[in-house]
Amino acid sequence: MQLLSEGEIVIKDACAIFDLFDLNLMEDFLKLDYSVYTTIHVVEEITDSEQLENITRLISNKRILVDNSGTYEDIQVHVLENSGLSFADCSVVDFAIRNSCTILSSDGSLRKVSTRKGLIVHGMVWIIGELVNNNIISIETAIEKLNRYKLINTRAPKNDIDVLINKFEELLKQKPK
Repeated sequence: MQLLSEGEIVIKDACAIFDLFDLNLMEDFLKLDYSVYTTIHVVEEITDSEQLENITRLISNKRILVDNSGTYEDIQVHVLENSGLSFADCSVVDFAIRNSCTILSSDGSLRKVSTRKGLIVHGMVWIIGELVNNNIISIETAIEKLNRYKLINTRAPKNDIDVLINKFEELLKQKPK
């Protein structure tokens, strides 16, 4: 697992935002010491009124920064190259390439394209691992969130989730009582 350097820019797609809200982990995630960006096109994809209200508040408080500097033409190049990605997904790829940053995504197609372009991509399993590694959430909470993640996102990487759950359960067994 590749670690980000402290303060490195990360950018999130809509899927990652939805999963963080659904797992009630957004506030915990923002405690990690990263500059967190998304794009205006990702924000425009958020239709759930509660999530939109929450993300708008985080943007207003500058806890999540919004990039709108990508040109339509540059983003459209990625759309034409990657027919399986939305315009918003391609705005994330464009931003990550322009800024040499890591993408956080739960979207399999976006992850594949980003990896093919040489970008670093992490998902919810990595985020939950980082929250434990940084003592933001407990191992017990992480196990609960990972099990819930399998239920709320049918496309969640169940094998990776189970591997991390097993690792955490082993750590719990080794804890002094």
